Amino acid sequence: MGAADAPDDIFAVSAYCPISILEQADAAYEWEFNGVDDYARIDMRQIDFHVKRKFVKGVLTSEQKKVSSQLKPLFTEYVNALHLLGPDGRKLSLDAQGNGSFKTHVTSYLAASAQKQLDAGKDLSDRGWLTLQDGKVKAVDFAAFARAAGRQKTPPAFDGLALDNGENQEFGTDTVDARHFTAYSAAHSTVKDAGVADAQTVRLMNPMNYIAHRQAGPQHWRIRVGTADRDTSHAIAVILATRLQNTGKQVDLFMPWDVPHSGDYDLDELFGWIDRTVAAGKGER
Repeated sequence: MGAADAPDDIFAVSAYCPISILEQADAAYEWEFNGVDDYARIDMRQIDFHVKRKFVKGVLTSEQKKVSSQLKPLFTEYVNALHLLGPDGRKLSLDAQGNGSFKTHVTSYLAASAQKQLDAGKDLSDRGWLTLQDGKVKAVDFAAFARAAGRQKTPPAFDGLALDNGENQEFGTDTVDARHFTAYSAAHSTVKDAGVADAQTVRLMNPMNYIAHRQAGPQHWRIRVGTADRDTSHAIAVILATRLQNTGKQVDLFMPWDVPHSGDYDLDELFGWIDRTVAAGKGER
């Protein structure tokens, strides 16, 4: 991007709870949390040069519920257009109701996280979204998982209709504080003469546009997003990891159990991954 006078031949990446694919993140969030109307969001304000955080609880209004239902099907269109392939080589897709092989693929990561806990002796009988049998995870109810996790953001989660989200400012300029970056929010904006980010700026903010080629970018990736993370849809990390895998990258994606959107929660495991990756890749550089 030219932001720094440095080469971009990065060997490996460790990404924690990446907020990514922003122009699709609103639809992805509603694909996961549509029907979950109660929310508890974090309100951040700067007072006397100090950031103040507090939880604000509420229930979606009828208009917000409408927005959620309008955004959810847009995610199906996006996923199906990606032509992602699962571990078995078959296409990952969604139907009109948002169900399908892609959803099963997302829940497989939740199941793997739960299974690790069961193998360690943890009692998960209180998790109503899991079907357990003989110490094994047999099924994941994704809608029940979303209800248990809880909604954190109101729709649209990222491109606010009133240009009131941090991501709107991220797409601002030196003269315009905040801009829309999705077609939906631009069309439904509550701000008169609202600015809209240009296509090239939106493109720069989406890594999916830069990992389409087998040899492009880092070849080794480690991605972690907690099962209790509600800052973006779990689908976002899965899409990122799957695209990377489909282009031949080495990808280690896992969802640590009950971890929210914060914390240095697996440094020993990270250091182990670094050691193994460097040792295995000495001949690549």
